[in-house]
Amino acid sequence: MPFNIDEFKSGIGSGLASPAYFRVLFTGAIVDSEGVRLLSLLCNSATLPGRLISTNEYTTHGPTIKLPYTTIYDDIVLGIYCTETMEVKRLFDDWMNFIQNTNTTNEFSYYDDYTSDIIIEQMNANGETIYACKLLDAYPTMIAPMPLNWASQNEFQNLQVTIACRTWQEEPLSLSPFGTHLRVNSLYPNFDISGALGETGAAIFSNVDGQFMSKVTQGMSFAKNTMKSSKSETQHQT
Repeated sequence: MPFNIDEFKSGIGSGLASPAYFRVLFTGAIVDSEGVRLLSLLCNSATLPGRLISTNEYTTHGPTIKLPYTTIYDDIVLGIYCTETMEVKRLFDDWMNFIQNTNTTNEFSYYDDYTSDIIIEQMNANGETIYACKLLDAYPTMIAPMPLNWASQNEFQNLQVTIACRTWQEEPLSLSPFGTHLRVNSLYPNFDISGALGETGAAIFSNVDGQFMSKVTQGMSFAKNTMKSSKSETQHQT
């Protein structure tokens, strides 16, 4: 049967999802409240995570079959524009330095202290979230080098950060921390919480995700993840 364009249009319904409509939310307390919105505004590229089931070949009689034995979650890469203060770069430098302080003992911090959850949302052209996934226990494993060039007068510094996670899961849309206040607009298609901030005053707190946000200034800083139970504190108490 030849391809029928009308049948194709009818089959896709309201349209195809565009990779240009998305937002990335850093939840938990690993990033201070004033930096959460700015990071989401500046995050210009991301990847919905994949999943690989590793297998071993097994043969008794007849054709070889493949049996699964573990699941592998690939790292994702976030692209984040840097402002002229370079605070985005400093934020991830501090995060990496907290994981392993190369200035002193080179020891690694406790896993629960430096990991955080990250939500990646796919949106439609109307600004509605149509799919969301949460990276559980995420943390940066690589900050890519940032080239400098006199010829790049009309370009912007775009920080590439590789993120690893323990696992990921689809996030129910009903658990969206900010409901209908997060909408796409023409200036910032990734993130806009001005309506929510205007209605709720100085801050928003989500009991679902442990995410706290306040009105944004031009600053951000790394913070140890106090939303998780710290192993180091537990051992200290015992």
